[in-house]
Amino acid sequence: MQGTVYAVLALVVLATALSGCTGGVPGLEETEQFDRTVAVEPGSGIVVTNRNGNVAVNVREGGNDVGITAVKRSVYGRSELDKVRIEVTEGDPPLR
Repeated sequence: MQGTVYAVLALVVLATALSGCTGGVPGLEETEQFDRTVAVEPGSGIVVTNRNGNVAVNVREGGNDVGITAVKRSVYGRSELDKVRIEVTEGDPPLR
């Protein structure tokens, strides 16, 4: 009988500890696409700074603009996805 009480008590403690603890557990992937076109002068420089994820830079001939496309991704919910920032700075120094 005493063993059963300890087992039930342990299960109650475990269930209480785990309830509401889904903040750090991966779930469905949330995504958000970012698209922007920026006019540039011929011979302008571009700087890409990235802390996480992959970056691909494609060069196209002709035109005086740069297309910027990014996809923010998170498996930790919309609130974590909203913390990710994409900043585009134009002017001198080069486009960042």
